[in-house]
Amino acid sequence: MTGDSRSLDAAARRAARTVFDRPLVLEAGAGTGKTATLVSRVVAWCVGPGWERAAARLGERAAAGRKPTAEEVAAECLGRVCAITFTEKAAAEMAERCALAFEGLARGEEVVGLPAADLAVAGEELAARATALATRIDRLEVTTIHGFCSRLLGAWPLEAGIRPGFEIDADGRRTLAIAEAIAASRAATLPGDPEAEDLVTLAAAGVGSRELADALAALLRAGVLPGEVETDPLPPARQAAIAREVGEAAGSLAGVLDGTGWTGKVADRLGAALRALARAGGEGSLASVQRELAGEGGGKLLGDLDRT
Repeated sequence: MTGDSRSLDAAARRAARTVFDRPLVLEAGAGTGKTATLVSRVVAWCVGPGWERAAARLGERAAAGRKPTAEEVAAECLGRVCAITFTEKAAAEMAERCALAFEGLARGEEVVGLPAADLAVAGEELAARATALATRIDRLEVTTIHGFCSRLLGAWPLEAGIRPGFEIDADGRRTLAIAEAIAASRAATLPGDPEAEDLVTLAAAGVGSRELADALAALLRAGVLPGEVETDPLPPARQAAIAREVGEAAGSLAGVLDGTGWTGKVADRLGAALRALARAGGEGSLASVQRELAGEGGGKLLGDLDRT
């Protein structure tokens, strides 16, 4: 790194620690000190501008002649800070490092990565503020993105269109348990029920209650709602439209092949595909296309095309 590069890097780091009047974006690689810079930014804010603003707010709300205590100002200041990271481990580390930084300043020590020149106050005033902030560190919100979102949704559930008192299924165990219960209840369907025929068909294909539960859990985790699976996602009209689109593409491919003089298995199988797609385009059944292409003369069509 050249001298100019070091100067620019130092200036950028100082801005990240001390500039609070506009949004900043910090972009850096692994191990370059992003967390240390963010901790320094929180500390510099809390002992400086953040403290002053908190004291002013409390002063306006306090009774005449009453001055807010340092602990009250610290709680107000820290309660206005929200640091968001990606993992629980990173959040815990950042909260701990902030606490250690305040405790160090309270003892008159310098925080690593935060020069004394970057702090708005010094001496006894700095120590007093840092002591109060260390005492009320529980008010500092250091959380993950999903933790912040869950708290936000918990505060406004009706506006978000979710059930009040909802819980986060972080490891997916509850979702899978619900899916397994649903699959088990469907497996107990009485003979004669239309759903029983579908279950028999699935069982014959090697799809049991466990596979159904896994598939249902995947849908639930993806956010699919019950009402979204009550109707056929591929009604006849949609199937017919898909068949027409694929048929047009296959027809273009056939024209290219005709121009090269290709014959044999590729041409035969492509012809089978076109015939099946043409029928599906009118009847709206993609299952017939699947059966014909998987049968004699139609199987492995795409593999043969790739090899050719």
